[in-house]
Amino acid sequence: MKGENHGSSMTFQTIHTLEARGNILLEIVRDRSRASDSAMRRLIWRAADELTQILTQRGISYAELKSALVPQIDKAEIALFFDRASIESAAYGWQVHARVVPLLMPTGRHSVLHGDLGTDAAPDDWIRTALQIHLQPSGNPFRLVDSNQIFCVYLNNVSAHFRRALHDSLKGYRSYIGYADTTYGSQFKAYLSHTLVPAYLKHDRIILQRHPDDEPPPPGENMLGYRFEDVGLVCRSVGDSYYGVFLSYKIERPVLSEDETDTYFSANVITDAPADPASCELEIDSRKFDDYLKIKKAGTLQRLGVLGSPKASLEQLIQAKLTSNYIYSLAYSDVCTVAKFNIVLELSPLAGGEPLRILAAFELIPETRRIRLITLFG
Repeated sequence: MKGENHGSSMTFQTIHTLEARGNILLEIVRDRSRASDSAMRRLIWRAADELTQILTQRGISYAELKSALVPQIDKAEIALFFDRASIESAAYGWQVHARVVPLLMPTGRHSVLHGDLGTDAAPDDWIRTALQIHLQPSGNPFRLVDSNQIFCVYLNNVSAHFRRALHDSLKGYRSYIGYADTTYGSQFKAYLSHTLVPAYLKHDRIILQRHPDDEPPPPGENMLGYRFEDVGLVCRSVGDSYYGVFLSYKIERPVLSEDETDTYFSANVITDAPADPASCELEIDSRKFDDYLKIKKAGTLQRLGVLGSPKASLEQLIQAKLTSNYIYSLAYSDVCTVAKFNIVLELSPLAGGEPLRILAAFELIPETRRIRLITLFG
């Protein structure tokens, strides 16, 4: 796994994200082999190294996939909705992506997820109310009869300009009913995180898909069969187990009881003694708080309403949010035995308005069950 340099003497090995939230492969491997935490850690890193080599052979740098695999605090996320009832074809997914794919920017880097909205967990009335709250309508005629009639295409790492361009360009497509801005947390966003599945990853002009582990990729490597090549995109694929664990974007949501395994394996990437960061004691170094955060991050602290407050106020604010999202950018340095991770904290600014999304970087100290704040971005 290619490392990141931080200073002249320290190189971190980094895994952008690990998916054990909707993917049970790691859990199955651990339970069947009765592997210890240290053995699982070695297995995960070996698989990550193998994936990195496979991607390199396909002309893709794993390090450069970061913006499509982890949340970007300066970019938006968007859910596009389409009425299946107005599509005269059983292959409605193919029809929808035929409209969306030509609109993707040549240099865009996104994870694309998709799926039907209707599930037993969300009755039609709940979906109807959620759309009334979140939908930015296209103006096309639409009547919700059954939530199963709605197909969703979800993109991350979207600029405000690209979001407008998508919406305006799709308005002419009769089946397009509008979009929801899913940048910030909501019950609807959490619902989508349970409902949608990864479709493909776009990295500039490359479309990365999955193929069955026990079969070679087909000619052209276009497993989905969408019209990528028609707009100059090149298809590449990797085995399903690699894609499922390392290349699947996790839509942000609060960490629920069923997500604890995901948090556990993510922490296991950077330590042989994994611990849920939310259960660890948060520490902010006094000198870092006084000499760095209060000076270099004064604007951020002011928006949070803790500028001028004691260090404990910021510690309490962050500690309360550690279960709000999953951890990613899982990094480890063998040289200094340092383990790091990032998390996006969505906080309410003192003056009100849109939530403030802050990237917080932490060092994990598993021996004493502590996490130490490294810095804040945002």
